[in-house]
Amino acid sequence: MDISLLRTTVMEVGEWVKADQYTGRVVTVANRTVWVSPVYNFTQHWGYLWDEITLPITYESDWQRAAEIMLEQGQTYTKELQADAEAKLSRMLDRFPLKETKVEPTLYLAMTDNWIELTLRFVVDAQERRMVKGQLHRDLLQHIQAEKKIAVASTTIEIVGFPPMESTKATSE
Repeated sequence: MDISLLRTTVMEVGEWVKADQYTGRVVTVANRTVWVSPVYNFTQHWGYLWDEITLPITYESDWQRAAEIMLEQGQTYTKELQADAEAKLSRMLDRFPLKETKVEPTLYLAMTDNWIELTLRFVVDAQERRMVKGQLHRDLLQHIQAEKKIAVASTTIEIVGFPPMESTKATSE
């Protein structure tokens, strides 16, 4: 919001508000803090962020179809920004010693004790992250619910056995 010789004034982001959105609190920081604390700037060099959505599905589900849906939705939400994101990333890679990477959506799969975990990694404009992620969650939920062979998993407990129970009857004399 303002930078002076001794202080910088910013609108707070995060804290009790989920995602990277303003809280409404104005924060004044002494400029000397940049020498002892990290400064995170989401837009200075690139303007985009990688974000992820994880979907747990049951082992009985059609995980291949779920993966297709997630990648299709990721492509839908990122196709318009991919060229710009890739061009800006290329310029950043010329300036900084970073490992070359792609901006297209990627899907990762992990098997856990309870479910198959599908994680969609995608690039999003840093200032639209929460809005895009919220809409992507809604669209994924609608698509997944429309598929009869895909079930979202949740924590469950399977009781596999009980110790023998003995009945004790009170005897009356």
